[in-house]
Amino acid sequence: MCVVIMDKLAYCGHSYQLYGVEEQRLVGGRADGMRVLEVKNGRGLQFTILLDRGCGIARLSYLGSNCSFMSASGLRRPEYFDREVGAQGFLRNFHAGFLTTCGIFNVGVPCVDDGEQTYLHGDLDNTPSENHSHYVGDDGNLHIECTILIEQIFYHKVVMKRHFTVGLNSDFIRINDVFENTGSTTCPMMVLYHMNMGYPLLDEDSQLFINSTSHKGRTPLACQDEANWNKMCAPEHNYEERCYYHSFDNKDKAVAAIYQPKIDLGLAINFDPKNLPFFTQWKQMGYRDYALGLEPGNSHCDGRDKMRAEGKLQFLNPGQKASFAVEVQLFKGNNSFDAIKSQY
Repeated sequence: MCVVIMDKLAYCGHSYQLYGVEEQRLVGGRADGMRVLEVKNGRGLQFTILLDRGCGIARLSYLGSNCSFMSASGLRRPEYFDREVGAQGFLRNFHAGFLTTCGIFNVGVPCVDDGEQTYLHGDLDNTPSENHSHYVGDDGNLHIECTILIEQIFYHKVVMKRHFTVGLNSDFIRINDVFENTGSTTCPMMVLYHMNMGYPLLDEDSQLFINSTSHKGRTPLACQDEANWNKMCAPEHNYEERCYYHSFDNKDKAVAAIYQPKIDLGLAINFDPKNLPFFTQWKQMGYRDYALGLEPGNSHCDGRDKMRAEGKLQFLNPGQKASFAVEVQLFKGNNSFDAIKSQY
């Protein structure tokens, strides 16, 4: 264990005075009984992993300020997910949180592909984990490991292993995912890290930086408003969302960073654009639906059928593995924001 951590522990009866992972169960309402991990690094970074919801991240705060968006649906157990009502089934259970992991057999809009009806953003976010563990590694960071089985009789079978690395001497969360095809069929492999910024990190004067080489609107309205892709506004009634697709041609590193001057805090999402070549920016400035999605993925959001038609759909053969990684860096100060922008 890192010497610095050991020195601090001399002052503590229990390590959770500083940092740690605490398993909890939620009580009441539609979230009743849901398993969560409450994680803190002892430096002001705190977040909640939803063990029963695809090991996504619900709440994320830094130095006492909330960074994530929580939809009006609130937290709900996966049993409330109802495929039979189409896209509304996903949306009714879509708490958003800081991270909803979409996939793996569809990302984006529902469609019929290869004779199969797919569902909005797939099933992964409504799939519970089978087991989890945590420890402090020799690198001095906190590590959390979770396993999710995406397996079904007479269908595809995939095991997802998620590894969180949380900085104890700096403020970051690294997510490493490995998907392994444990069945006998070749299956689609689609993933989208639907990361959602919320108030007070997201506000009308929040500053957004994405080092993309180009971007385009997903819909006619987004194209009409393309000049304002990186401009936030106050919440508006009946706001119609704008989505933008960003490209990172010939770049080895990609970043999407947001900074809020009033609270002097920000975060940066780092990823490999060759490993996750699609990036969706979801701009939703609606009244009580006020969110900014910064979403790396290996797929766009127009559905599996279009990905297949474009020749961009990825697959997992039996026994094959696919790995993806995203890192979130929390920071304080405009100087830190400027330093991040200067690296790209």
